[in-house]
Amino acid sequence: MRRKPSPTGRWGCCCRPHGARSKNAIDQYRRSAGQSDYAYRGSTWAGNENPQRAGFAAPAGTGFGTAITNPDAIAALTGSNPDAYAKLYPGAPFNTPGRFDNSTVRFPALPSVEQQDVEYQRLGLTASYQWQIGDRTRLSIDGLYSRFKNRSTIAQVQPVGLNRNNTNAVYNTAGNNLTPSAARALYPGICAPNAGSALVPAQDCGQQLYGTTPAFSTALNAQGQLVASVLAPSAVVPGTVAAGDPAASNIFSTNPFNLDPYDYYNNPNSVGYIPSSNRLAYRGSLIGRPSVRLQDVNVTNGSVDYLVASNVDFRSAVDQSIYTTKFKQASLQLDHDFTDNFRAVFIGGMSESTNDTEGTLVEFNRMDSPGNFVFDARGGGKMPLMDLGFDAADPNNWDTVKGFSAIRRYLRYTKNTYKQGKIDFDWRVNPDFSIGFGGNYREYAFSTRQLERNNDLLNPTLREAGTRASAVGQVVDFGQGLDVPEGSLTSFYVPSIAAFDQLFDFTCNCVNKWGDWRLTDRRNGGRENFGVLEKDTGVYVQFDWTSELFGRPFRGNAGTRIAITDVTSNGTTPAGRGIVGSNRYTDFLPSLNAVFEPVDDLLVRLGASRVMARPLLGNLSPSITGLSIPNTGDSVGATLTIGNPRLNPFRSTNLDASIEWYFAPGGLLSIAGFNKQISSFPQTISFSGPLSQFADAATIEAIRAQITNPAQLAYLNANNPFVARQFADAPGGYLRGFELSYQQELDFLPWYFKNLGLQLNYTYIKSELSYILDPGRAASGNLAAIPATTGAAPFLGVSPQSVNGTLAYETAKFRARVSVAYRKGYSQTYPIAGGSCAPGLQNSPANPRSPARRAMRRWSTTSSSAATRPMSMRR
Repeated sequence: MRRKPSPTGRWGCCCRPHGARSKNAIDQYRRSAGQSDYAYRGSTWAGNENPQRAGFAAPAGTGFGTAITNPDAIAALTGSNPDAYAKLYPGAPFNTPGRFDNSTVRFPALPSVEQQDVEYQRLGLTASYQWQIGDRTRLSIDGLYSRFKNRSTIAQVQPVGLNRNNTNAVYNTAGNNLTPSAARALYPGICAPNAGSALVPAQDCGQQLYGTTPAFSTALNAQGQLVASVLAPSAVVPGTVAAGDPAASNIFSTNPFNLDPYDYYNNPNSVGYIPSSNRLAYRGSLIGRPSVRLQDVNVTNGSVDYLVASNVDFRSAVDQSIYTTKFKQASLQLDHDFTDNFRAVFIGGMSESTNDTEGTLVEFNRMDSPGNFVFDARGGGKMPLMDLGFDAADPNNWDTVKGFSAIRRYLRYTKNTYKQGKIDFDWRVNPDFSIGFGGNYREYAFSTRQLERNNDLLNPTLREAGTRASAVGQVVDFGQGLDVPEGSLTSFYVPSIAAFDQLFDFTCNCVNKWGDWRLTDRRNGGRENFGVLEKDTGVYVQFDWTSELFGRPFRGNAGTRIAITDVTSNGTTPAGRGIVGSNRYTDFLPSLNAVFEPVDDLLVRLGASRVMARPLLGNLSPSITGLSIPNTGDSVGATLTIGNPRLNPFRSTNLDASIEWYFAPGGLLSIAGFNKQISSFPQTISFSGPLSQFADAATIEAIRAQITNPAQLAYLNANNPFVARQFADAPGGYLRGFELSYQQELDFLPWYFKNLGLQLNYTYIKSELSYILDPGRAASGNLAAIPATTGAAPFLGVSPQSVNGTLAYETAKFRARVSVAYRKGYSQTYPIAGGSCAPGLQNSPANPRSPARRAMRRWSTTSSSAATRPMSMRR
């Protein structure tokens, strides 16, 4: 708000409340590009089959010799139409002829149909106070408070079997020879009891309410005979290990209302019992992509735009987020004129923002659906045809799956604070020349803490609760406002969060008859709990002039700024031990702006500057969010996900020029050109290198302190490589283009049309950045050095061409405007996957039984030259 100067000693204040509320329903189709879109990626079959496979079920009738002998596994891993299967392996440049483990053909791994209900309430209050202390001194104080409440509920249905790989070499050859303990180890969703500590969360597996009494009095033994139950203590008693279990152990549950997956599927007393010959019932239904049977495929330019598949797994889910954000800000400004030509302005202030979020998710699943799933994008348009192959609105087609269906709840608390102090001096040396100088200090702090369940998959099923999906869900009608292709689903059945909570009381933060619903901030070592403190110090000097050049007006400014940045971040290792990261860098940022008026109403502008933008605080965490080190004696195979407190800012050198013609009052015709030479920018990458390449000595010692396995310690001591996911500094590139603008008040038109105004704008941009595919590695142990690998692609999220237009109508009592915008398709994701090695197994010739094959499989599923394929496009 502007205020005119008050007489000395006068003051004024104002206060303004404001608020808003909204409720919207949004139907949408969504498909996010990712590395799982590649046929081979993350889907290498476990086992020793030859030829090695990665991807979908093999053609019907395929034999695997002694590599896969379990009839259930053979049935799960075969059945594709040979012609459809062959289309995913068309030869160069998408795969090596004769190989089935390295196809870079892309397909829709996670297409989703969604309906999102969004409600929000906004409340705000602003207040200002101003005091004219003296003729040359004024004090202004401003305050702001706002509260924003938001509830977002997303109901969605999607195939989830196209992006998972749960093959298992033991399962492939299993006969009726596995002990119950060995068979149990092949199932997901197994409970591991833990008493908890300052570093790890407690986990109840039934012992708190049911002790060590088996859930059933009888169970099947290793010979498939029904005998008296023998409980495995390691399944329910914290501190015990499987090696100490009785050899005759045949049951792993004490809670009859939430059984262990093995007991649920293989104990004749269970409501989920399925007879089998090897006590591995239902295990084959949990495999994912390698058991999906291709029926028909069309590939265009390396991308599947038509897919018909059976034996697909599906998910129907409701994902809800409720959050409240509160923002408080106060600032003070003191203006003082020392003389008529020398003045100073001091500004100080601080702000605080808090966000409290509760997230919940419940889901139904349908595994190995026998119908044909159809995805057809050959017709173009904003949404492909998507037919699930069954009536998705019928609750009888949905259920919860033991060890697979998730019930998720989390609480997240985030706090951002900002403090600032700055002082600016302005010395007007003469009417045509002035000098400005000053300094500033800013402090940004960010912290977040998350409470969540220790394991989202340790859940009872609806059958264990004595109910069905029809009692705990609702039908969603889809397609309002969308051009849904004929044949696509237009309704689907989803679970109800409220109904699930009423049934299981999963929001109780307790242990009840159904399971352990407690929330902890120590899951995975508390990887979601971290904080960053950034301190920015800067000084500047600027010279402003007004003069003449060739007898015409010439004005501008030139100066430089020095910015010093200090970053300290705190996080945890996967075992919950604290680690600290730090960074410090200094930037010199000169700038020049000049304006020349060669004739009246025509301006020529030139500008040059060096700029920087600091990375997001959340990317500077040193927290290790995932850590896996081989315990088998291998020298490769470790993986790591870690933040990067040493991340550098976005830096570029900018050149700008424009010509502006003000041909009439309110009229403008201009052309502007720009060139931005980008020297670095943050990018998320996956790469291989020794731990010392991306973690400092203190972090490595913190990791070492949590490890007791000799083989893992030896791996660290040898400085063997890790495949790491981390933000890194990409080398840069350029962004250049031009912009045309036209603006005019159409007051020359007759009648009411004279109140019209028109604005038109066209922008053309050409860009190319060097994205890191693999940053290379230094020589380590027995591994040779690898040079850095980069790939060129456009600046993400920037359209190469865009047009904007606005038609306005304005009088003293009425104002209206209509705007239109068009932007050409732009790159959204690049690279989809990173790495310097080729897809598939890396030993040559390919021999799936060789040690090299076993070692390199881990790498081949996380690194690929396929990153050089085209990126996804959005229109």
